[in-house]
Amino acid sequence: MAMALTMAASLDGVRDNLQPGDPIDVPLYDMSAEEVATRSIERLPRNLFEAATALEKDQLALEVFGPTMHALAVKGKLDEWYRFSEHVTEWEQAEYLQFF
Repeated sequence: MAMALTMAASLDGVRDNLQPGDPIDVPLYDMSAEEVATRSIERLPRNLFEAATALEKDQLALEVFGPTMHALAVKGKLDEWYRFSEHVTEWEQAEYLQFF
């Protein structure tokens, strides 16, 4: 699925003569939120929930996969996120149980 969407996005970019924009030659982590906004930089999703939500809104993904496969892919990833969210990680235990 990832390869199909990558190929479709590439072809879409070539067909519509999309430009990638200017290169960014400094680490984004060193930029302030204002500088990121000024440069109109869009950040990638930071977790599976944000990625699934972005996939759900993506019209190209809907065109490539069709409505049924698209809905199933989004549902599958959201289900995966919810299952993950139900578990307490070792980091959370170490971080928060120290207070008890």
